[in-house]
Amino acid sequence: IVGWVTTHNQPRISTDVNEDDLYLQDELLPQTRSEACLPLAIGDQVVGALDVQSTTPEAFDEEDIVILQTLADQIASVIRNMRLLENTQINLQEINLLYEASHRISQAETVAEIIEHITNVFTHTNYASAVLVTEGRRMRLHSVSNPRTGEHTRVEGEEFLPFSIEDIESTLPRREPYLLVTEFSQTTLPAALIHVPRRLECEEIVYLPVWGRAHLAALFILGARESGTLTSQIIQPYASLAEFASVALGKIEAIRGTQEQVSNLSVLNNVSQVIATETDLKRLYRVIHQQVSRVMGDVIFYIALYDAETHYIRIPYMYEDGTTSQIDPFPVGEGLTSIVIREKKPLLLVEDTERRARELGAKQIGKVARSWLGVPLMVSGEVIGVMNVQDTEHEHAFTPDDERLLSTLAAQVAVAIRNAQLIADARAQAERERRLYEATRKVRESLDVQTILETAAQELSTSLGARRVTIEIKPPTSPSGNVDTPEDSA
Repeated sequence: IVGWVTTHNQPRISTDVNEDDLYLQDELLPQTRSEACLPLAIGDQVVGALDVQSTTPEAFDEEDIVILQTLADQIASVIRNMRLLENTQINLQEINLLYEASHRISQAETVAEIIEHITNVFTHTNYASAVLVTEGRRMRLHSVSNPRTGEHTRVEGEEFLPFSIEDIESTLPRREPYLLVTEFSQTTLPAALIHVPRRLECEEIVYLPVWGRAHLAALFILGARESGTLTSQIIQPYASLAEFASVALGKIEAIRGTQEQVSNLSVLNNVSQVIATETDLKRLYRVIHQQVSRVMGDVIFYIALYDAETHYIRIPYMYEDGTTSQIDPFPVGEGLTSIVIREKKPLLLVEDTERRARELGAKQIGKVARSWLGVPLMVSGEVIGVMNVQDTEHEHAFTPDDERLLSTLAAQVAVAIRNAQLIADARAQAERERRLYEATRKVRESLDVQTILETAAQELSTSLGARRVTIEIKPPTSPSGNVDTPEDSA
């Protein structure tokens, strides 16, 4: 009976409960024979019910009903006033908290600081909440707060939603500050976005997006356990906070973009200066690595050179875990470096790299990089090698901007390497010719066969780095074709 009254917002008088189909016997009141139940309502909003039961049939007359209705109206009014008072006190506290958070957000220098300040607000609010942050092309659950149980959880690890950022963005209003959902069966939001607050027993949910310059940067979720709780007056301060976070994020991204442009220009300028003067390949590799590290940090870096005649790859410079090394030549195969050489175009893998590498037909050995970026070194349309950076710990360590920077560097580096190789080849040829000239001069200055042979052997050993040189001379032959012996000559 109570359920029917609160649902229909109408009183129900049962003169004999045994004849009322809605009556459910209460174990604590087994002797009930009649029942009067009236809604506690202010207009259309029902806040409860006033239920009176009697042990005698037909216990309630019209005068009793009038008195009970008056009492129900008064109780409903008191309940509403108490709730208004509680909400006013809560709203004052929350508005003060929101104001303080806005001040901190305005001074934030990183996206992480913005997220942290807003998360702190939600852990003190009276509503269930969740914070999601964008990492690359996916969203990750950052924190969940449930004021009913007092639980405030920072989600460890990588709990990504099973949807791309584009799928989520397409369902959120770009021109509206928030999205309020009260009918879950009618929303077009991905199921995962509904599941997070629904598991906190929320009956209505508001989604507050924080937009970056190009994509969704974060998503804040508020949920209430009772319908009609999240009014526009309650939502507006949180929506203002989300919009304020978007503005602060835009400022940070603009500053970061300017700093990155300045840094990139500096790197390109430094490399150009080195290329103009440096002809030693080993020093050139070190300088290139130093400049790349300025932008991309302490990541794996290598330069691979490709020999089109032998189809072999060698790595003359590789940096990993603070040490540099070289890798002996190996044939072009099915690795990612070989794919870049064959395709003659950059390759950027920053998410689920192992699966994507398999899809490309690549085979990887050893620890698989979580982010991989390789660009071809091209001269006159031909590949002479690959410049690569890898991060084995983090996804999305590199961006399309990094790819463009590395490709721009690669165009300069490839020419520098080819020029340095040509210079090195020319120097080697000149050194060989010098040694040949010196050896020939010394041989010509010798006066007997034994001295000539000794001089030739010594010069060959010096030029070739040989430990032992053997010179064999074919004995002279007679006019008849026979080999002359000492006796014959005598």
